[in-house]
Amino acid sequence: MLQVGNVGLTVIESRSHFAIWCFLAAPLLIGTDLHTATNETIAILGAKELIKVDQDPLGFQARREFCLPSLANPRSEVTNLIFYYLMLSNW
Repeated sequence: MLQVGNVGLTVIESRSHFAIWCFLAAPLLIGTDLHTATNETIAILGAKELIKVDQDPLGFQARREFCLPSLANPRSEVTNLIFYYLMLSNW
């Protein structure tokens, strides 16, 4: 279940968490109360580009096409993929 909007995650962690779930083509089950969700949480959960990736008609997960150098961990494919998406989307 998605933890976006729940206590304990920063905005960057929430964005990354949502992006990973979308890249994995996982079911997007929202685990926060939408009545009390902030505008930022709603924006993260409503990222149309990521939802399109998640709802791929063929059901395939995202895959790495190339690798960007990562400051956090040079071997982290997930970090590279998320960084690349966030960089392109100006998120």
